[in-house]
Order: sequence, then structure tokens, then C-alpha cells
Amino acid sequence: YFPDGIYLLSKPIKTPANPQLSVSLELSNYAILKASENWADSEAMVRLGAIHSANNIFLNGSVYGISGGIIDCSGKAKAISVDGGRETYIRNLSIKSTKLGIHIKRGANSGSSDCDIISVNIVGDKSLESIGVLVEGYDNTFTNMRIYATSTGVILKSSGNNLRNIHPLYAYSAQSDYTKGVAFLDEKGSNWYDYCYSDNFATGFVVPNT
Repeated sequence: YFPDGIYLLSKPIKTPANPQLSVSLELSNYAILKASENWADSEAMVRLGAIHSANNIFLNGSVYGISGGIIDCSGKAKAISVDGGRETYIRNLSIKSTKLGIHIKRGANSGSSDCDIISVNIVGDKSLESIGVLVEGYDNTFTNMRIYATSTGVILKSSGNNLRNIHPLYAYSAQSDYTKGVAFLDEKGSNWYDYCYSDNFATGFVVPNT
């Protein structure tokens, strides 16, 4: 548990994927995990399931993830990644000044990651490379998200994902190129969209075979 305050990170926080060693990060409303001046890691600030790998839902243990607070990437870091494990959650938090807000890597269950992402607001760094959400694992659910100041809102490299009320919003800046902005880049297909919409992007949706 992180009470209100600023916590400077110079390297990532890594949590176990093994359910018997599970750790959930709980942040109070004004707890801020902030990338420090000497941050130089290419991985995300918070890496869920990055140690003690496991793919077993029969073990006694609990679903793990991160909830609450603010992840401030200081314009130099990625925010959160799901590296391993199953049934991980990310909910009720804000991500600021990020290069990549949420990265769900290929899941432990034959590529399926089964994550639940709920009520997360993401603000990018307005650069050409900034991405709100990058999804490589299958079978995830994204609900009630606002994504601002990224060049690409959501990139789906997998199928079986359910997106509900996801709202990427483009921000003009000197570093950005409006013509290259895409709200939803769906490279795989067979994903479900329910009231997903974009504001001000040059391209709203890119989907296979259209």
C-alpha cells in the first residue's frame, strides 16, 4: 500500500506471476509513482508478473494487479506492462506524460493474458512514438478509458479483446504529425468494440480487410 506522496523510481517495480506469491499494488488517490531524473530503463515503471513465472489457476492464491493513484512517467518512461501470469487487473488510476501507457505482452496461457483494464486515464507525451495501449496477449477486456496526447491510441496485435467505452483524443503539438495519428490500429481482427470512438484523429479506425 502506498499512501499519498511522491515515490521516485529509478528502476521498475516487478511483481510475481506465481499466485502463491502474488502482490497487488494499492495506491491512495494522491500516491504518485514518478520516473526519476536518472530513469534509463527500457521496460515499464510497473511490471506485473515479471518475476516468479507461473501459468496455473489451480494453485491457491489471489488475482493480482495495480489499483489507484498516479503513474507519472516524466516524459521518459513507459508506465505499466503485464509481463506474465493470468487474470491480472489494472484499475482506477491515471497515467501521465508517458511514451507507452499500458503494454500487455503475450500471455502465459498459450498467448492468452486474460487481463481486465478498468477506468484508466492515459495522457501521453505528445511525441510521434507515443502509444496509449499496446496489446500483444489475447482475450483482454478494456472498459471506460480516456486516452489523450498520444500519436496512436490503441494498437491491437492480438484477437479476442473486448473494448467498451474507449475514447482516444488527439492533441496537437509541435512534436506530433497529425496525418499519422490513428485512434485504433487493429492489426489482427476478431476484436469487439462497444461505444468506442475517437476525437480529432486523422484516422479513427484501421482494421483488417477494410
